[in-house]
Amino acid sequence: MLKNTAVRLIALVVAFELVVLVVPGVEGNSTWSIFVSALVYMVINATAGRLLKFVTAPMALLTLGLSIFAINVGVLVITEWLVDGIDINGFGSWLLAALILSVVSFIVNYAVRRRR
Repeated sequence: MLKNTAVRLIALVVAFELVVLVVPGVEGNSTWSIFVSALVYMVINATAGRLLKFVTAPMALLTLGLSIFAINVGVLVITEWLVDGIDINGFGSWLLAALILSVVSFIVNYAVRRRR
């Protein structure tokens, strides 16, 4: 279990680094701040994110998953608010960053489950 968590954290750090490099309007001050951002994002997504996804599951069926994407954007907003080392400016930057993080999280979670 700890190994799976470490794999997910490393993947999120790489995803956050990719977001900082690729998405205009996203700035990271240092590698440490990107690591802390990935850690905070992972913790919030594992706690509040899962609870919100469970509560909004019927709406996710009706919206074909768009409500889950909105929750991921919200988790990213909270992460940016809590961590000083990362700044996201502009609505398009929020959406693109959340999309990249969602895709990476989905792929890593699928690979970890399949490996078990």
